[in-house]
Amino acid sequence: MRFAFLLTNEFSMLAFSCFLETLRQMEDHGVRTGTSFCRWDVLGEREPTVSSCGIAVAPSAHWRSAADFDYVVLIGGRQD
Repeated sequence: MRFAFLLTNEFSMLAFSCFLETLRQMEDHGVRTGTSFCRWDVLGEREPTVSSCGIAVAPSAHWRSAADFDYVVLIGGRQD
């Protein structure tokens, strides 16, 4: 499975890290068994997106078609 993460300004780091950690745990199991379960990219422009707690996350890939992914995950948060 391929996941694309889209982060809004002031996104919730808790929501992002919990979702990503679940995928990472699943992929770690895949490494031990020789099976890859999932891959992911954080999509965006060149600039990092800053979370509501002030931590910036840089994109791992530029914007591209959602058809390249099985799931697109939008992580939002506090909006002014």
